[in-house]
Amino acid sequence: MADDVRVSCATRIKRYGSRAGVHGGLLYIGGIGVSGIPWKLSEASAIAGIESGRWNFFVREGSRVATIVIASRHGEKYLRTASDEDSSNNLLNLPECP
Repeated sequence: MADDVRVSCATRIKRYGSRAGVHGGLLYIGGIGVSGIPWKLSEASAIAGIESGRWNFFVREGSRVATIVIASRHGEKYLRTASDEDSSNNLLNLPECP
């Protein structure tokens, strides 16, 4: 059974020019573990963990919870939040991971 893991920060790829608004753009996601210790995973490791059934990631904003899913564009996998009434990708709105 997969562990549910809250994501509270993200480290974004710094892009300039025409690719600045391209999907994904994440290097890492992170948060605070149940033991109170900060954690950080590369996007590739998080994708592998979802695919293997090890983790279910989510983002919480107030009372709203958005599940993190794997998306693909031009054959490249990336993380984003599942579609909800807010069309923005909640991951990209998180604070930068330390």
